[in-house]
Amino acid sequence: MRTSPSRPEVHSFPSTDEQFRADIARALEHDVPGDPDSLARLLQQAYPRTRVIARYPLDQLIELGPPVWYAFRDGAIVSDDGEA
Repeated sequence: MRTSPSRPEVHSFPSTDEQFRADIARALEHDVPGDPDSLARLLQQAYPRTRVIARYPLDQLIELGPPVWYAFRDGAIVSDDGEA
């Protein structure tokens, strides 16, 4: 079991949005959110539809390396304009 939070590996969608990726990195530099919802709340200040999910719920319980999260700027893998 993890005793201290480790910085998650975050994959962002759309993958072409460099500003969104930079904002995720900046949020992680200032604080290591303890769960995906905490990161989502930080990002929702600039991206209201953001959704962040963990790859596997067990990532938070078992030490398998850094947790892997997915951040969806528009709430889903494909935005309304078809961008992924």
